[in-house]
Amino acid sequence: MIDFAHHAATFRTAMLMMEGEEAYLTVNTSAAATSCTLRLSSHTDHGAVATNDVFKFLAFSPDGRFVAYTAERGEDDPEGVFPDGGTGSFNGMSRPPAVYLYDVEELEFHMLNISDHLLPGHLQWHTEENVLLGVAWEARELPTDAYSRTDIPNVLFAYVLEEEPNGFRILMGGDAGEECRRHFASPRVSPGGDSIVFLERNLCSSASSAASPTIYPGPNYLSAKLSLVEWEGVKGHLENGTSLDQSRRVVVNSLSRARQMEDHTHFYGLYPHSDVLPKRVFSQDGGVVYLTVRQLSDARLLAIDLATGEVVLHPEPGLLLLDVHQDVVLVGKTSMSHHVSEVAVARVHRDFLPTTTTTKQPDTTTTWKSSTEDPCETLQQEMEIDGRNTTADPENSTETTTPPPPSNFTTVSNENNHTKCNPGRLVLPRVNFVTISLPCAGPVYRSQVANFDLPSFRDPRFDGTFFTAWRAWPKDPAGSSIVSPLASSFNSSSPLLVYLKDGPHTSELRSRSLLFDFLLSVGFELLVVNHRGSTGAGDDVLHAIIGNVAEVRKCARKLVDGC
Repeated sequence: MIDFAHHAATFRTAMLMMEGEEAYLTVNTSAAATSCTLRLSSHTDHGAVATNDVFKFLAFSPDGRFVAYTAERGEDDPEGVFPDGGTGSFNGMSRPPAVYLYDVEELEFHMLNISDHLLPGHLQWHTEENVLLGVAWEARELPTDAYSRTDIPNVLFAYVLEEEPNGFRILMGGDAGEECRRHFASPRVSPGGDSIVFLERNLCSSASSAASPTIYPGPNYLSAKLSLVEWEGVKGHLENGTSLDQSRRVVVNSLSRARQMEDHTHFYGLYPHSDVLPKRVFSQDGGVVYLTVRQLSDARLLAIDLATGEVVLHPEPGLLLLDVHQDVVLVGKTSMSHHVSEVAVARVHRDFLPTTTTTKQPDTTTTWKSSTEDPCETLQQEMEIDGRNTTADPENSTETTTPPPPSNFTTVSNENNHTKCNPGRLVLPRVNFVTISLPCAGPVYRSQVANFDLPSFRDPRFDGTFFTAWRAWPKDPAGSSIVSPLASSFNSSSPLLVYLKDGPHTSELRSRSLLFDFLLSVGFELLVVNHRGSTGAGDDVLHAIIGNVAEVRKCARKLVDGC
């Protein structure tokens, strides 16, 4: 199965499936579960259905009449769309993508009228109106990883079905003459449809703005901004051309260095874990957005208060956001200390919200709705204490460590975390995710992660930047090291393998993977280096690799010499 969609109000469902090279669309159009299955090659002239995350899409329009999906265009590629001239495969597709609609009432297919020179992706319907939102790249020669990078300009668009075939509208980023162009990603609509959030990055070139470079100088990836526009502003733009920049508000800005939060954790910027955000990221009231981002060497789940810009990180590493529905958050557990394929769920409820606001007077207390217990009490086991996270997995006897903050920050004791605890509106640090899937059989592993911010690891040309690394080793259920038959040939119970990440501007997270699981299962210890130039540690660290490729070898040598 490629994808599944449903429309709750009309009890309609749709499913895209592949059988060999044939794609089939199954649509259920009534509560009686009567359905029809269409072989797409018999009804349309388009190519293969999109299966990669950037372009893949299947969803009902808000009124339930249309099913939208993405597939390759039926005609020949426009010249120069793909680096190979359109004769091979690019990003999983051999021809440019287009958006197709199936009318479940008229039983007809047709393609949306989007220019051949624009490649639409990151699609999502508005929740209340028949308006499709997305981003589109200009069709020109691009690197093979272009659609996962943030240094290539694109546009934010809307397609209004009521104005078909002239429904395409560029919302932001279409002015080629502007000094700074922009990269956009993952527009997402609030449950009530009154606001839209999206990720963006400014792209500025020292060259003449008329040059409009295809790829902007600098790192392939930098931290993103999270911006918000009200739907009323979008409608004003669609009706009379009012600039959306007047109503756009930056909720979270990009960061060059780590920012210390009120709860004494550290936030390094928005580096999304995946190229495309999940379809649903909003809380039920539309006031909070949940994301999984790269923070140092871990994937971290965070919550963002859209009214204040407050960012709160969940203390457990390796939580990958899958879906949010009515304040029920679904995550996958990807850290080394969990079994493969663990899926967990939690409800982020408001039971612990304060009924009065804490003031500065020391004798003022806050009353809590749920009970007379201090809701911050459990934070003693959840907050970072001297660089260690004490949330252990008793069943697997595992313990994870989180890296200490950079040297210009002060680690706060557990006592201060407890006495100053005031979760406010965002209660994510106290949410306990419960595993609901049956985990696959197999071992779990121990791991440690650390920042290397000591003077001996610094480069005077990049003052304040640092690099991270993490180490993992196998263990049996009792907690002792596994001795592999392979290890004996190295005259050591645990041979060490140093892994230098691909890049330059990526990061290798402390998460389960086929490669790491295999290496650990045969008895290796792993030392994975995220050198300067890696995502998740602030943009200054990303810039530090430019013109300094020897940094990779230098980091590895320093670590190995110290092991």
